[in-house]
Amino acid sequence: MNQTVTTPTLVPGEGMIQRPAHPPAVTKGAADKPVFALMNKNWIALQGFVAGALAVPIKEETFADRYGAFKDKQDVLSCIKAFQGLQGLAKDFGDPRTFEQAQLRGDFDAGTKPDFLYGEIIWVANAIARAAHHFKSTYQSLPKIFAKIHSPATRRDAVKDLLIGNKGLHPQAEAMAARINDLRTQTLAPFRKKFDALHDDVDTYASKQSQIYKDAKADSDAAGAELEALNDQLAAERSKQEDWTWAAGGGAAGIMVYSGGLFWPVALGWGLLAGFWPADDARKAAEATQKLIDEQTAATRKRLNLVADLGSLNGYVPQISQTLDDLDSAFEAIGKIWSDQQTALNQIVTNTPLHTQGQVIGLEDATKWTAQQRLSEAADAWGLIAEAVEQFTASAYTRTYDLPPAKS
Repeated sequence: MNQTVTTPTLVPGEGMIQRPAHPPAVTKGAADKPVFALMNKNWIALQGFVAGALAVPIKEETFADRYGAFKDKQDVLSCIKAFQGLQGLAKDFGDPRTFEQAQLRGDFDAGTKPDFLYGEIIWVANAIARAAHHFKSTYQSLPKIFAKIHSPATRRDAVKDLLIGNKGLHPQAEAMAARINDLRTQTLAPFRKKFDALHDDVDTYASKQSQIYKDAKADSDAAGAELEALNDQLAAERSKQEDWTWAAGGGAAGIMVYSGGLFWPVALGWGLLAGFWPADDARKAAEATQKLIDEQTAATRKRLNLVADLGSLNGYVPQISQTLDDLDSAFEAIGKIWSDQQTALNQIVTNTPLHTQGQVIGLEDATKWTAQQRLSEAADAWGLIAEAVEQFTASAYTRTYDLPPAKS
């Protein structure tokens, strides 16, 4: 009587990579390839948020230089306190200005874990890519090994050594699951807790609801209302740009951030050229915002700087909450894939007989056994993962540029 058995799969589960929903104009080349699970519009927004948060004034004198003097000093001090919290949080994420040199030194690759969130994320991603290559090469090597070994018992020894031996795949999957769990619990969770604690201060003292924002808008008369509308337009264009950046940029972690003369920037992927829609619309909205500010008197310009900065910040904060949720969910799914692989590897070694038993193919028939274990499919899947993750980490830093002019 044939035995019915559910064979564990070596093909990794869903969740490590994804295929973005591409706009029609960006469905060629790199844009058609899957990208790492972390890469989405909120990841892009997070880098723009950090670039802005690192630039906010955190001292009374620099605050007054940019925004002017206010009658209620406590409102100023409360806003500065919120800015200080934002800047501290941004430093915990990592200063984009240091990423290029860190990447060139190899800080995001092997060696000691970086002590800031962005660095650790790229460090873990690089480890995932290395492990994926190891899984791919191991599965590709088994048929070649079996071609040289004809004894089923010797083949079993080779399978056991490669899959669950001390230098095999199981210890690597176990290490990856542990590394991802450490990132989630020891770095990402405290970062999220700190962000949540800061959220109330930002909402109260550094948002559109804050008294200092209302005073600045009132002091700038009609220009304040016009700027608020422009700011909303810029936020909408920035959101479009973030959609296109992660879809068209090939999944690279590093992005270019255009400041546009404002503290809260527009993020563009490496692959997007000047004049590329909707990048051009984002530039035009930023230029219109800056032009309105520049046309005012010195006193009004300072008030409008505050309206622009706090207005942009107000749009970013909810998106960052979602980004941190996305990061944790993505790493949870990735960690489960590595845990599932441990189970599958153990089951295959334990349940594979030397000789065929019913539906269970034994090691005397290497061709049928490798087909049943889906080794070729698993090797291809791990190869795609390695490629997508390496693309994500290839430009693991952000550069900040002045906004180039829009096309006429």
